[in-house]
Amino acid sequence: MEGKFCIVAGSFGFFHRGHEKLLDEAVGTGFKVIVGLTSDQYTSKTKRYQIPSYAKREKDIMQYLTSKKADFTIMELGNTMGDAPFNPNYGAVVASRETEKNVLDINAKRLKNGVSPMEIRLVDTIMADDLFPISSRRIASGEIDRDGRRLSILKISIHMPVWLKLESAGSLLKNFFGKTLLDLTTDQIDSFPQHSDTSRILISSLRDGDYSISIFMKHSYRMDTGRHYISAVSRILDRYGLMTEGTSGEVEIWDSIYSSIMEGNPDIFSEEGTFFKLIPHMMLESMTNAVFPRLNPWQYGYTHYFSAQP
Repeated sequence: MEGKFCIVAGSFGFFHRGHEKLLDEAVGTGFKVIVGLTSDQYTSKTKRYQIPSYAKREKDIMQYLTSKKADFTIMELGNTMGDAPFNPNYGAVVASRETEKNVLDINAKRLKNGVSPMEIRLVDTIMADDLFPISSRRIASGEIDRDGRRLSILKISIHMPVWLKLESAGSLLKNFFGKTLLDLTTDQIDSFPQHSDTSRILISSLRDGDYSISIFMKHSYRMDTGRHYISAVSRILDRYGLMTEGTSGEVEIWDSIYSSIMEGNPDIFSEEGTFFKLIPHMMLESMTNAVFPRLNPWQYGYTHYFSAQP
């Protein structure tokens, strides 16, 4: 790799785990690290929230890189590019996925200036324990701390079959949100809705909440086997408009159970019933599959997801 330095730039508002990941990647290149830190004047014009002073932000970065025994220099920036479009000594640049376009623009300018483009190393965004990205703005608002722990109540509206108890829903969600404080609003729906498109319900119930979740069962009939099957489906809509869906594996059901379902017989969902014991596992599997893309949004093509993030 050409060049002598690796650059990484930003405001580094409230120093958090995502910033650490960026700096770790830069140190890992083996080059001396140049940290471009935006000035107070620049951030006052571009940020809609109050962030620490340049001196405080510089101190946080210095302390972290010193603890890593890194060779580094911090330079003040009055814009997003600094001297990167024409400095031939920069061999690599580390950036978050959200700022990829900016570094591509820089490389385009370097080519026009007759300077070799830098190697771009992209770092995935780190999610907080509420499955939203860690960001300085969220820290400033008091919603999360610098490690991504949720500090305010996580509001979730959940739509679930009539036989699924609230305690079961809470237990299910704690698999994904851990110790986060949950404020659950529940609404019961048909176990096997005739119309599985629950988008309208999810949107109408989201309101000022964080998530709206729908969990239901899906029935299918295979002509080749002449048998009935069910699977669990989970749909998750968040406050930024991203919807993900997960489905469990199919389970064959007896004709008698299918008939009971069609007749609306609630007895098949009694806790003593064998059929009931399958449901929690299927629900968990479907929720896991719906949540997984939220842990790796870039791998699933949600390239514009973070444009709406604070």
